[in-house]
Amino acid sequence: MSNSIDDPWCIGGDFNAIMDPNEKLGGIPHRASKCFEFISTMETCGLSDIGFVGPRYTWCNNRRSGKRIWKRLDRVFVNDLWAENYQTNTIKHLSRVGSDHRPLLMKNHSDQNDFIRYFRFLNLWTQHHQDFLQVVQDSWNMNVIGNAMWRLQRELKALSKRFSQWSRNTIGNIYEQVDTWEAKVQLVEELNLVNNT
Repeated sequence: MSNSIDDPWCIGGDFNAIMDPNEKLGGIPHRASKCFEFISTMETCGLSDIGFVGPRYTWCNNRRSGKRIWKRLDRVFVNDLWAENYQTNTIKHLSRVGSDHRPLLMKNHSDQNDFIRYFRFLNLWTQHHQDFLQVVQDSWNMNVIGNAMWRLQRELKALSKRFSQWSRNTIGNIYEQVDTWEAKVQLVEELNLVNNT
């Protein structure tokens, strides 16, 4: 079988297989013959694992101490054309919350691309009812001259700017808070892995 992929390819997910004995902890020792077919298929397709940042194992059977098994079952593969088009590829193993698998966060970009920052509306803003409505009203009452579509576009742009400033001043940097809590959960998971408790 020859490599027939002529386009940039990226494939990821739970492959239910490991590629190296170091990708398993607990249970019976891993036999290399069990993963030979998987490895040779990926090599035949010209795909390579792009690695990861974070904890080594992406899956746990969640059994009691002594019966617990950890494995790296989830990963992302790319071919050479993908790597040429996207020079920066990173995979981060996030915290396991509500699942036996860790979610994988993939970030990639080409050095030639300019990034566009999109406005994101956060539902939690509506919980600050009075402040939220005041920000909307202040933005909607601004005086804009032009046709209806121009006025709408300018008002929405002003509203998004005010929401961003108001959110930083009222709530703080929520993305920083998410990172802080993810780091705490990851620390607890690592202690669990080390102590097997």
